[in-house]
Amino acid sequence: MNEKIGRNDLCYCESGKKFKKCCLQQSLKCLDVPDEGWRNLRQLEGIVIDKHLTPYATQELPADVIRNVVRNY
Repeated sequence: MNEKIGRNDLCYCESGKKFKKCCLQQSLKCLDVPDEGWRNLRQLEGIVIDKHLTPYATQELPADVIRNVVRNY
């Protein structure tokens, strides 16, 4: 398997399920990826964005810039 598979691609085991719902967890175990640490990091990232970055951006940036960012996201 040389091609990179995305989380939302069909699983390579041909189960018909998306990779994230099928073999992703098993693949992460093989790679020795610390799932709990990654989840904690992502949660902390969300907190920083929600509590600090978003309020700062909405106060400091012009409204038209915010609209363009939201529209293009």
